[in-house]
Amino acid sequence: MIKLKYIFIRNYKSKALKIRPHLHDCYEFVYYYKAKGEGTYIESKEKNPSAKDANIFYLNGQNMENAKSFAFTNNSYAIFEPYTVHDEQHEMPANLITFGFYLDESCGLDVRNGFHIDVGSTILPYIKQINDEYMNKFANYEHMICALIMQLLTLLYRKEEKQINNSNEIAIIKNYIDEYYTTNLSISKLASLSHYSEDHFCLKFKNAYNVPPKNYIIEKRINLAKNLLTNTTLPLTQVALQCGYEDYLTFSQIFKTKVGVSPKKFQSQLTEKN
Repeated sequence: MIKLKYIFIRNYKSKALKIRPHLHDCYEFVYYYKAKGEGTYIESKEKNPSAKDANIFYLNGQNMENAKSFAFTNNSYAIFEPYTVHDEQHEMPANLITFGFYLDESCGLDVRNGFHIDVGSTILPYIKQINDEYMNKFANYEHMICALIMQLLTLLYRKEEKQINNSNEIAIIKNYIDEYYTTNLSISKLASLSHYSEDHFCLKFKNAYNVPPKNYIIEKRINLAKNLLTNTTLPLTQVALQCGYEDYLTFSQIFKTKVGVSPKKFQSQLTEKN
């Protein structure tokens, strides 16, 4: 069963808005219709009793120095588990919707912290329906919103499970990489999903696609980086984050090895040509 706690529809006008570190005692889903920026988060299972009676519980003086980072852009979404401390730094006016909810274990859904692009606007129709129900306050709108959230989470759960439970394990792992290559993927995790040992998985993947899985992930990320450097004005650190690299130096070194020049040089060469 799902129980709705809150819904906020935000239209931020500021070009440099900073959302202070905070947490919720429930799950939170954020859909960024239009936005650009980055945030940080600290995963925690430690319950904070003070958060129970507040939709948003701000943590003054919270140290986020060692927190993990994530990037958000147009038509992207984030999911936060209960008591996950997170903040945001916006770089432009933003339009988003966020809703908090409690999720009963009987739902059978494994909902975890995650940050994704809504490729093909797959989940946008559900978000729009939730928005519409809330704004118009139709009869039994809260029940309808809970039903829509359940459908949305089930869709996302099935989407991930579908890539794992197909008969062609290696092809499914490749599809999994294609969708999640900008996240923190490890060979050990991919091997576990394929039900092979790491060595056997790497061998089967290379035999199928003529490239080791680690190199395949790097190639996907570098191609995305070149696309972003060519077609956007994102800062280099933001490009690195969008491509799955939290550390810019690592990103720059890999990029130079694969492309022959650093990201900064690649960007300057494009400017010179134009």
